[in-house]
Amino acid sequence: MSYIAPEMKALIGVPGEVQTAPTPLGPDTLRRFTQAVMESDSAHWDPIEAERRGYGVPVATPLQERACATPRLTCRHIDSFGMVVSPTQAVTVQVDKDFEYTAADGLLLMLGESAVFKLDGGNLILVSTGKAADLPLLPLVNKVLGLPTTAVPIAPPPGQLRLSLVQAPGRQDSFLFIENGFGDNVLDYKASIVSVNNAETPAQVCKAAGGQMTFASWPTAVPTLHLTKFGLYPAGVDLCK
Repeated sequence: MSYIAPEMKALIGVPGEVQTAPTPLGPDTLRRFTQAVMESDSAHWDPIEAERRGYGVPVATPLQERACATPRLTCRHIDSFGMVVSPTQAVTVQVDKDFEYTAADGLLLMLGESAVFKLDGGNLILVSTGKAADLPLLPLVNKVLGLPTTAVPIAPPPGQLRLSLVQAPGRQDSFLFIENGFGDNVLDYKASIVSVNNAETPAQVCKAAGGQMTFASWPTAVPTLHLTKFGLYPAGVDLCK
């Protein structure tokens, strides 16, 4: 016996009208929803499990994917970003603010974003997020490109990792700035460039020396980076091997 009537099956995949919840999503409404649907994934209601898996706090279930329980930490700080894709063309990319920073295997960092993490083994624990424009990164970009500038030293957050993805103004060149605050330990990671069509291309990167600001760069536009397989190694290892 099937509990799904033919009338119900006919509605599968049919878009409905957009509805807005009468109250904002917060810890209490999320708790009540997970209890109502008997949600078994504890990342949606257990703060300890949510932090262990890199979310920082309990996150909304897939049925609530258009809402963000904790906008300041887990949701995007930008609605859109401009990106130079050729010497004569710039585009605007719309951003889904409910799209999480952390993925199952690492991090998805969009152009113009900055995020601070702790490392638990190879797992990322999100600490804070923000706009890369709020950091004095432009002088560093100009310095890398050989342009006149006065770069402002940036001290890595102690015991943490800050990643920022920016593009040189008016140019296609893109930069991932890495502030490795894990003492002398070298940071290893893998990176893939994600296009606006969600196609991934592996990117060659070097390890990041400890206790300082380092960077990876590409001569093309990088809308999103998929960063995975983070690990720490003692100082002295070959950074680009």
